[in-house]
Amino acid sequence: MMWNDFASEALPEPGTVFMFRMPNKMRSICRVLRHGIMNDRLYEGEPKALIAGSVWIGTEPPELDNPRLRELLVLTHHSWNADLHVGWVLDLPPLDFLVLGTLLPTAEDLLLDSIGQCGWEAFPMHAFMQWRWDHERDAVLQEDTEEDAEAEAWMRQWNRVFRRMAPGRRKTDRR
Repeated sequence: MMWNDFASEALPEPGTVFMFRMPNKMRSICRVLRHGIMNDRLYEGEPKALIAGSVWIGTEPPELDNPRLRELLVLTHHSWNADLHVGWVLDLPPLDFLVLGTLLPTAEDLLLDSIGQCGWEAFPMHAFMQWRWDHERDAVLQEDTEEDAEAEAWMRQWNRVFRRMAPGRRKTDRR
């Protein structure tokens, strides 16, 4: 294994396999499928790389001949609708993404596309969230319910403060 040694301006080559840690200390991988050129106004002409998340999760680096490395992660957690975890990135991977080697993209891989951009950090986050959804769904749903309740309480408090500060209201108005 080697650390990322890309030229400062070059995106990783198609086929590059990266391993990363998830928040639960397990590891997963993502692969570079191909390069492209941005065509939107903000980033027109900038190079981009299509990255795919993998279903492989483990505690030790996998062998490159492991067939699960090529299987794409399908996002079903929360409100994802069985979308493939594939996204365009514009920057270099974080230094803690380790290069495992190369798995050349298949013809099927090269047909994949994404309408969205993402950052490299999306790959550990979605791998972790999908793992939790598959293995700890009840706990995830409970946490979501608690977070929703906290957000609602915060919004009620904010609305009370905002109404007091709203122009045209007298201090004696107490609605």
